[in-house]
Amino acid sequence: MDLIKYIKALNSETEWLMWKHKIRNLLDYHEGALDAIDGKLVKPSALVADADDKIVKNHKVKSDLYRRANSYAKFMITCADAVYQKIMDKEAAYEVWETLYQNFETSSKYHLFKICTDFFAFGWIQGEDRNHTLQN
Repeated sequence: MDLIKYIKALNSETEWLMWKHKIRNLLDYHEGALDAIDGKLVKPSALVADADDKIVKNHKVKSDLYRRANSYAKFMITCADAVYQKIMDKEAAYEVWETLYQNFETSSKYHLFKICTDFFAFGWIQGEDRNHTLQN
């Protein structure tokens, strides 16, 4: 996908917030990729030896979806070499995303930014202010 060239590789926690949203938007395009990083799409367990054809076919469909979505998600998670060292041993896209989340999301800068963003985005809904409610 050509859109990835517009997303700069993740280098540090200061880039995490914007990078995270851009990557999530990009992954939303590919079936199952968001579910792969959110841990909702998991690798199917091994088939039992005496599984019938219907179960085998269903397992193949689920396995193929997981493999494609997981590979795509891991491929689209672009980061600098220093960051990549933290995630290179992870097999599942969910493990990669969780590692990045634990390393970057918990920073106090992010929380302060989120609080400020929420504060300045706050607005009264027309008709739900105190005076209007008391008059009715």
